[in-house]
Amino acid sequence: TFNGLAEGATVTIGSVNFRISYAGGVGGNDVTLTEDGPASFTGDATSENFELLRVGDNIQLLRNGVIVDSRPISSVTSYSVNGGDGSDTLTVNYGAPGGFFGTPITFNGQANTTGAGDKLTVQGSSFTGLEYDATGIGAGMLTTTGNATTITFTGLEPVVVTSALGTVTIDVDNAGVDAFAGPITTTITDAAGANMLVSFNVGAENMTFTTPTVE
Repeated sequence: TFNGLAEGATVTIGSVNFRISYAGGVGGNDVTLTEDGPASFTGDATSENFELLRVGDNIQLLRNGVIVDSRPISSVTSYSVNGGDGSDTLTVNYGAPGGFFGTPITFNGQANTTGAGDKLTVQGSSFTGLEYDATGIGAGMLTTTGNATTITFTGLEPVVVTSALGTVTIDVDNAGVDAFAGPITTTITDAAGANMLVSFNVGAENMTFTTPTVE
């Protein structure tokens, strides 16, 4: 170890605090010092599959199955993924060995020039409640309770939540601030398997979600 410091320990240089990791950086095998604060990663013009997960005390981002960022989860106040061009997918994996992590997440699908569009998938863990706030065309926020966190997204086509859910709330007028012009029609239907689909007539993002267990 670095001078006997444990994974995630604080190292102060001048007046700035850093977290040490022995499994950091690209590939997850570097010794790194990371300043506390927000983290972000921007993809390229190709279609990319991103996965964000917790492994031990680190949060890792995989791009097409390869670790492109690994840092102590205690150092990360929020994590943003910008897809770039192409049809990009972000999977937030709460079912990985490290389990759930409450880091606020933002996925910006950005420009989509080819393919089926940008997609967000949330999987693993379980939540007593999920609220979906539709905030604009292809944009919104997922807020969970039980295991509490937020996932904000822009520029997406489909959103899929496969985590176990107690209740689901759909908010399309966002506490009185209407993100859309004209009347809003919200339709909830059965989907394949033990799932449901909520869709809208105003360009808000459709979401497929696990059928809630609380009636």
